[in-house]
Amino acid sequence: MKKIILLSSLLTVSFSLTHAQSIDAAISSADIPNYVSEKGSPKITGVVKNFGSEDLTDFDIVWTDGFESHVYSVSETLETGESYSFTHPDEILSVPMGFSANIIVSVEVAGDEVESNNSANKMVEGVAFVPKKRVFGEEATGLWCGWCPRGMVGMEYMEEEYGDDWIGVAVHNSDIMENADYDDWIGTKISGYPSGLVDRGGSINPAWSSLEAAFEAQINDFAVADIKLYPMLMDDDQVEVRVEFNFARDYDQDYKVAVLLAENGLSGTGSQWAQANYYSGGGAGQLSGAGRDWHNEPSYVSGLTFNDVGRQPITDVEGEGLLDGPFTADSPVVVTLDPFTWDSDYVMANTRVIALLINDNSGKVINAVEEHLMETEIVEVDGVTYYIIDGDTFQKWDDNFLVPTGIATAPAAPAVDVKIYPNPSNGMINVALSEEAEVLMIDMMGKVVARANYVGNANGVQFNSDFLSAGVYNVVVKTENTTVTERVTVIK
Repeated sequence: MKKIILLSSLLTVSFSLTHAQSIDAAISSADIPNYVSEKGSPKITGVVKNFGSEDLTDFDIVWTDGFESHVYSVSETLETGESYSFTHPDEILSVPMGFSANIIVSVEVAGDEVESNNSANKMVEGVAFVPKKRVFGEEATGLWCGWCPRGMVGMEYMEEEYGDDWIGVAVHNSDIMENADYDDWIGTKISGYPSGLVDRGGSINPAWSSLEAAFEAQINDFAVADIKLYPMLMDDDQVEVRVEFNFARDYDQDYKVAVLLAENGLSGTGSQWAQANYYSGGGAGQLSGAGRDWHNEPSYVSGLTFNDVGRQPITDVEGEGLLDGPFTADSPVVVTLDPFTWDSDYVMANTRVIALLINDNSGKVINAVEEHLMETEIVEVDGVTYYIIDGDTFQKWDDNFLVPTGIATAPAAPAVDVKIYPNPSNGMINVALSEEAEVLMIDMMGKVVARANYVGNANGVQFNSDFLSAGVYNVVVKTENTTVTERVTVIK
């Protein structure tokens, strides 16, 4: 044993001068998922390192659950000290829901002289399925804040780098894009501007590097439930939001749900839309991103387009106790919010609805989903309610759930034979029908001017046009399953 004294740092380092083994492959790190499913699981990843004095050219990476083994053969030359990052191609599909197993991942190479560093292991739990995890980020910002371009750059980077694994919202303070409720809430969670929250953990710097580090710390968290979101826009600009949660295993606790609106593409002219910029001139360092080299821009930057702007909380920002346990694995539950009238200040095509699943005790965001507004038409056919969503997604309403029908157009309603004569008419108007119906005559102003019920009598329905003004009228025939509209002209 030799000892070296580093006088410059007064740090003592001790090590043994021994000869490395000729062949020594090791698992230097391994990421084994905590939860797995027979329907599909995250794959095992890790790093193999060559600690031996000879090159490694062929080795196997093996994982086992104690009953069966899965071998991944690698032909890769690793010189002494080099590492190889791997993803084992075989998912862990052998652990049933409610059971646990000890998963061991190992590197195997012929002649390995040190076996104590060859493997890593973890107890994993079987669940019904592994939910899709999305990380939710919030940026506290303001046009008055000269350091806030850093947050704009960070948020854009996260969206471009991580796609739909990342959902971001910019919460504005004391500017034209402020929402008072959202701003008041986030103001209690941060220490200053700019700041950021990731899955509503502690306040962080919203620079891209800090956001990315927080994202990487959260993305592999177990997401508890898959979320489907249906923000359905009706003809009268009423929006009905339904959120479906499907839990991956049995849970006893309660959860909160939050629903928010965020809008892209906001811009305007004048000083009220100018972003303060302390990076101007480069004295505060260089900053590039969000379409600008900020160190080359003036101290107030005009002509910007603002994305991911938090516009309106539909629920309480912190979430509301809309999910009361217990929950059964793989048995979806639906939360239906009270309909609200769309705010015409928000551009529908640019607005996203975001739903959050929140820990009832800690306030931490467990999972998130976002969706665009879905133009929706409701159709009744044979006593069944169908939803035509976005024009081509046709679904049936079954209790609390939208069930895809597998077809792109609505089933044809039963035909109703309607014959109106004479047309035009200056006397009696006859409406001959093939089944029982309510018959309305409606003028061009939308007023019902006559009404009758047809119950199967031979003469059909008659209206006396002597009591009507000359003009065009709609004859609306309503049966149990469908509605038919015809026109008739009254002459004098």
